[in-house]
Amino acid sequence: KQHTEMASPDAHVQLMPTFTVPAGKMDEMKAMWPDFVAKTKAGTDGTLYYGFAVCDNQVFTREGFKDAAGLLAHMSDVEETMKKTIEVVGGTTALELKVVGPKAELDKLREALTPLGCKFFETDPGPGATCFRSGVAGKPDAHVTVVPFFTVQDGKMDDFKKCLADLLKATEGGTKECLYYGFHICGNEVYCREGYESASGALAHLGDVDAPLNAALSMASVDLSVMGPAAELEKLKEAMAPLGTKFYALDEGAFWK
Repeated sequence: KQHTEMASPDAHVQLMPTFTVPAGKMDEMKAMWPDFVAKTKAGTDGTLYYGFAVCDNQVFTREGFKDAAGLLAHMSDVEETMKKTIEVVGGTTALELKVVGPKAELDKLREALTPLGCKFFETDPGPGATCFRSGVAGKPDAHVTVVPFFTVQDGKMDDFKKCLADLLKATEGGTKECLYYGFHICGNEVYCREGYESASGALAHLGDVDAPLNAALSMASVDLSVMGPAAELEKLKEAMAPLGTKFYALDEGAFWK
């Protein structure tokens, strides 16, 4: 098994940086990754998982932390390497930044992240989130994340939130491969943070939530990505490519801490 049997309520803080890499700069960008990984492994114990994923000219850093303090410590750990990376991509305009977690933790991050144009996605206090099960400490991270961002129609948020409760209930009663699952809101955008042990778990989940998901999609558009090892992504393309999904292949250096 990839995950540990210990589980706790999912209140982890996730930083979601997406870099748009200029033509001819991807190799230079990737050359930074070993330094990021080494500094993250040697740095704060507040890190849960860390790795890079690529789709065409976009690089996403999949990184989770126990709390805001862990994220801030990590930012300090990798500060110099991040400065070099920003130079490679041509400045902060090439960086899109989101952060996800409980409001109390996000409030501790606003001073540091607001100047970077960060969007803050607060864990919904209604349906909330399921438990969080981590991978095995020190081992490679090969879990699959489905990354949907819903844009809810004007005046429909209350009705949409009712669907979230149904989605959460279906998930709790569904596949045991689910590592974490929950909803997070910024204005009229809703992000579902969800992770699975493998592609088969992600596919099983789609079956588990078919009815409430269709109800939700009647009130919102969705921007969909999926991230994981290339071999796992191949198993998802038949089902998810028709939905306009972007597939981000996870670098082999990704790890659980």
